[in-house]
Amino acid sequence: MKKTQLLHTAYAARAAIFAGTVLASSSVLPGPAAAQLNAALPSGESLETPSEIERGFPQLPADFDRREPAEPEALLRIVLEGYTGVVFQDNVYRAPSDRKSDLLWIGAPRARLIHDGPEVDAEIAVEAEIGRYFDETRNDYEDFALTAGLVRGDLASDFMRLRGSYGRSHQSIGADIDTPDREAAEVTEFWRGEFLFDAVYRAGAFLFAPEARARNFDYRDSRRLDGTRIDNQGKSRTEIDAVPRLGWGIQPDLFLLVDPGVNWRLYDEDFSGARGFDRDSYGLRPRVGARYGTDTSEFAAVSTIGLALQDYQDDRLKTITTLGFLGVFDWRFLPQQALRLEVERDIGETTLAGASGTISTRGRVSYSYAVTEKLDVRAAAEFDNREFVVNSRIRPDDRTDEIIRVGADVTYRLTKVGFVGLGLDYVDRDSNDPTVRNDGFEASARVGARF
Repeated sequence: MKKTQLLHTAYAARAAIFAGTVLASSSVLPGPAAAQLNAALPSGESLETPSEIERGFPQLPADFDRREPAEPEALLRIVLEGYTGVVFQDNVYRAPSDRKSDLLWIGAPRARLIHDGPEVDAEIAVEAEIGRYFDETRNDYEDFALTAGLVRGDLASDFMRLRGSYGRSHQSIGADIDTPDREAAEVTEFWRGEFLFDAVYRAGAFLFAPEARARNFDYRDSRRLDGTRIDNQGKSRTEIDAVPRLGWGIQPDLFLLVDPGVNWRLYDEDFSGARGFDRDSYGLRPRVGARYGTDTSEFAAVSTIGLALQDYQDDRLKTITTLGFLGVFDWRFLPQQALRLEVERDIGETTLAGASGTISTRGRVSYSYAVTEKLDVRAAAEFDNREFVVNSRIRPDDRTDEIIRVGADVTYRLTKVGFVGLGLDYVDRDSNDPTVRNDGFEASARVGARF
C-alpha cells in the first residue's frame, strides 16, 4: 500500500494501527478500502455519525490506486477523479407510511495534489458532492470538503500521521435518528472540522501508539414546510478522543494491547425550554486486548475488551457504565477474495430529550471478490442494536432501535481510467417508538474516471 493512501483512510478499529493492516472506516475523504465496509450504508447516515455522508468516493474501485501508471520519478502528482450517477430511492424521507419514491442524480468530483517524498508523503484533496432529486427537490444538497495530511514512515517501522479536514455536509430530511422531522422544507446543513494525529514508536518488543482526534460539528437551523424554524443548535458540539495506546510483542505475529482511552463531549449550548440539558460529558474507555497477524497474513485479527463509561454534566442525565468491546477479523482465504467480521459495543451520542446516550451493540460481515482484473464484487450485512439510556422520571418510555443493513456493489473497469458500477442497498429500522420505524431500498448506477 502506498503511504499516500493512508492519508485519506480511517480506522475501523482504534487499535488497528498495530494490525499491520489499515482497517478502513468512514472519513471525510474515505480511501478505496472503505468501499467494501460502507457498501450498505444509506445516504446521510453512518455508524459513527448519523449525519455523515457515506456515498461518494467509497464507490471507486477497491484497488484503483494499484492500477495507476508507475511514476517512480514523480515527486508531485495531480490526480483528478470523480463519478456521476443516479439512485432510485423508494423511501426518500424514511417515513413509516406515505412513502415518497424518487430518482436522485449525484455528481462528485475530486482533485488531489500528492507529494511522494523519500521520508514524508503529503496530500491535499478537495472534493464536492451535489445531489439533485427529480421530484422531491427539498431534499437536494451540496456538500464539499478540504482535507490535508502528511505521513512520515510506514506501518512496518516508526510511523506518524497528521490529517485535518473541514467542509460542509448535510443530514437528509427524516434521517435524524433521535427525532426525525419529515415536515422539513430543506435538508439540515452542518459544518464539520476534524483533526487526527496518530503514530507508532517501537522499542524492542514494545510499541507506543498514541492517537488523538478532535471533531467539531456546527449545525445550521432549517425550516419546516409551514415556515417555522427548526432549532438545530443543540446538536452542535466538539468531540475529543485520546488513546495513549501500548503494545507488547510476545511473538512475531502476536501483540498484547493496553488501550486506556479517554474522551470529552462539549456541546455549544443547551437545549431550550422543557428539553434543556447540559450534555457535556467525560468518558473512559480502558481496554485490553490482542492483535494477531500482519497485512500479508491469511488471517489477521485485533480485539479489545473493557469498560465503557460516560459521565454527564447534568445530574438529570444518567451516567452510562457498560461493557465495551471491539473485534475485527480479516480472512483472506484466496488471493482474490476476502472476508471481514466486525463486532463492537460502545456508547454513542444522542439529543433525545431525557436520554443520556445510546449503548450500541453491532455486528457486521463484509465480503469482497476480485472476479477478474476488471470486475470487483462487494457485499455487506450488518445488525445494530441501539438502547437509549433514559431518566425514567423525565422520559417514562424506554426506547430501543434495531437496524438491519444489507448491500451489494459491482464495479467494472472499462479502461485504465474509467469504470461503471451498480449498487443495491436495503435498510430496516425497527423500534418500540413507532414514529422512527422505517425501511428503505436503494438501487444505484454510476460511471466515473480518474486522470
